[in-house]
Formats: sequence, C-alpha cells, structure tokens
Amino acid sequence: MMLRRARRRLCSLCWKPSPLAPNVWSATVAKAWQSDSVRGGARVLWAQTLLPPQVHQAMRALLPSLRFDRDADSVDASPSFEVRWVRGGVYTHAPLASIFRATVEQRLLPLLRRSDLAAGHDLVLCEALVRVYDDGARRVHPAHYDADALVTAVVEIDSSPQEDGSRGYEGAGFYVQPGAHVSSRIPLAIAPGDVVAHSFDLQHGVQVARGRRLSVVFWFTDSLDSCKDKSRPWYRAAAALGDADGQYNLGKGIGHENPKEALNLLRAAAQQGHFVAQNDVGVMLMHGSGCEGGVPQMEEAEKWLQASAAQGFHRAMVSMAFLCAQRGNETQALEWLRGAAEQRADPEVMYSLGLTYLHGKLSAERDEEIALKWLEESAIMGHPRAQLAMSKLAKDAEEAETWLLRAAEQSQPGAVTALAMLYGSNLRFMELLSFLARCTKNMVHVSSKWTWS
Repeated sequence: MMLRRARRRLCSLCWKPSPLAPNVWSATVAKAWQSDSVRGGARVLWAQTLLPPQVHQAMRALLPSLRFDRDADSVDASPSFEVRWVRGGVYTHAPLASIFRATVEQRLLPLLRRSDLAAGHDLVLCEALVRVYDDGARRVHPAHYDADALVTAVVEIDSSPQEDGSRGYEGAGFYVQPGAHVSSRIPLAIAPGDVVAHSFDLQHGVQVARGRRLSVVFWFTDSLDSCKDKSRPWYRAAAALGDADGQYNLGKGIGHENPKEALNLLRAAAQQGHFVAQNDVGVMLMHGSGCEGGVPQMEEAEKWLQASAAQGFHRAMVSMAFLCAQRGNETQALEWLRGAAEQRADPEVMYSLGLTYLHGKLSAERDEEIALKWLEESAIMGHPRAQLAMSKLAKDAEEAETWLLRAAEQSQPGAVTALAMLYGSNLRFMELLSFLARCTKNMVHVSSKWTWS
C-alpha cells in the first residue's frame, strides 16, 4: 500500500513489478547524457519488508551501546555519525554482524545477484555501516555518488516507530537526484524494513527535517579483490564503451596519481553533458591540474564551470562565485553564491552566504537579519560551524547554550571549549563532568539525551 501511494508521487521513475520476487519493484532513471548510453540509464530496485521484525528489535536493543564515529565524512567533511561494521569484505563488529549477516547472505545478496544491478557480476559485500540523522547529529547528506560501490543498498531501520505506524522523522529522507538541480530530486518514502538498491551512476542523498532517521548502508563490489585493492574495474569497462559515468568515476579515481589522464577522462564525460564532470574539469583547469606545465587554463575553465552552473549544479555556481571574486566582480560573485544557497542543497553553501552578509563581504552590505536567516537554516540542517555561529548570535543565554551544545556534540572544536568553560564558570560541575566524560571518548558516543526505545 505504501509503495502504491509512493508510486503516484514517483511517476518519473516508472516503477514496474520485478519478476525476481513478490513485493519487489524496479525502475530506470534516465539522465540527459545517457540518451545513447549502452546502459540506458541508472537502475533502482525497491524490495519491501526485506528485513524481518526481529532485526528492528535487535537494533533498538543494541543502539545505546553503539559508538558513532565523528570522523570527517568523505562527501561534505561534516562529522559522519556512522558505525562501520564491514571493512574490506570483513565483518569487524560482532554484534552488528550477528543481527544482519543472515539477512544479507540469505536474502539481500541473492536478490541483488539475480537483478540487472549486478550486470552479470557475482556481487561481494565490501563495506557496511549504520548511519544516524538526528538533532545532535547531521541532518543532511548532500547528493553524491558512492565511488567505491558497484551497487549500493540502503535499508531503513525502525528506530522510533510512531503510534500510527509511520516513520519517526519528517523530510525527504532518502532521495535520488538524477539531475544537477535540486528540483530533480525524487524522495523515496522507504518504510522500515524496505531496501532500496541502485547502480553506481545515480546521485543520492538524505534530508531529514525533524525526528530521527536510522539506516544501514551496504556497498557491493564485483569481487573481493576489487574490494580490497579499490581497483573499481567496472568504471574502466564502462569508460571504454564511452559511458560518461564510467569516464567520470574513473577520472575521479585516478586524479591524484595521474592528473593528465584524469583530466582527459573528465573532459570526455563533460563533453557528453555530465554536470559533475563539467564542474570538476573547470576546477582542475583553474588550478592547472593535469595541464601542460601545470599552467592554469582560465578561459576553458570558465567555459566548463558555466556549462555546469547553467544546468543548475550548485557546486559549479560556488566555483563561479570564486572565479568572479578572484576577478574583482563581487556583484556577480554574490549572485552566483546566492543562487547556489537558494537551492538549499548543501548547508556549507548556506553557511558561506550567511557569513558573507554577516561580515559584509563581496558586494553585500552587512545585514545581520539576512545573515541570521541563512546561518540558522544551515544550523538546523546540522552544520556544526553554523551552530557555533548561532551560539554567538543568539538572542539570549538559553538559546546560545542550545546551539553551543549541538555544535559541541558534533565535536566542533570551538564549541567544545566554550561549552566546557560555560559549565565550569557557572559551577555546573555534574554537567561538566558528564560532558568531559564524553570528550574522553573522543566525542564518538551517542549523546545520553537521546532515547532509543
């Protein structure tokens, strides 16, 4: 029933019943540069109620003991709030493995291996992690590709069920984004126990407005060897066929070791209209990476950045803002930055625009009201530096402490120090001791104020 309701909203995906099993649906997501692609589009598989109820019960029992890492995420450098329990094909977290291993090996893997997502490969589970989105954690994951995965699978976990049976959060939750602009986002109303799997060439992300979302992410490769050495042979095979996504991902993967070849591959993808490749080519050319003699090629760089920005890609808009600011055209730079922020695709961009108005940078006059608007939106989306900024701009001490605590819970250095000093100076020693105890665990344990039952 839930999928039928979702289908009316997701007509652009054209869900069709899959012959693989009951309650399994498949769809193909067309992209502008894939009109002549041998693959014909990104692929998505939706399997309803794949996880048995006892898995949710076991996860709720285990959650208070889990330590969520706060290391910088590879997508946006924000604290990751994840527990990785499969690394390099090896189960490294016994309690989580005991909960999920049977489901993965007896249900999920057989299903994916029989699907067209596998593309004839005998899929291997390479990495797996549990990720949380909540008030004291991150709220969003900007649209991105999973560079190390041939196939990604996302499982919704019933961490905070509501009385009416609905999920315990508001917002898009998990979404796919085939286009450059946020208007192309397609939210997938995954129910607890459902699994959505997709091919490597599909941008995706998470946005949670309120409440808590808990999910398990699985990354599959084509062999244990490619898992361990991160060789990603599927990208080279796709690139050899002229596939833009294969060219882009292969180019990104070899950028450090062979920037010249990387630039050639990215340029080939950019010429097919791949908006991320267009932005990355522009950035490489701006810095002379992969160029003859390391000399920047500013004219060509601007051409590619404008092409990507014209498609609505917010990162290219930010790159154009940087380029315009370098040339002294601050008015144009502000327009590009504002256009990127107004998509609300990335809290980092919104934070940057807020600071621009707060300090009167570029051509903007100092305007604290506009600055507060953007900083608060970024902070609500979980951006730790925006939360720290809001603590300094708050209208009263209570609001300031609330923002300071949220930033400190994300290990923002200035917030950690300021909160410890606040507790100490006000003789709130029990709160100080509790806070310092969390610091001794490197701020990686879920806050005690969260309830998981």
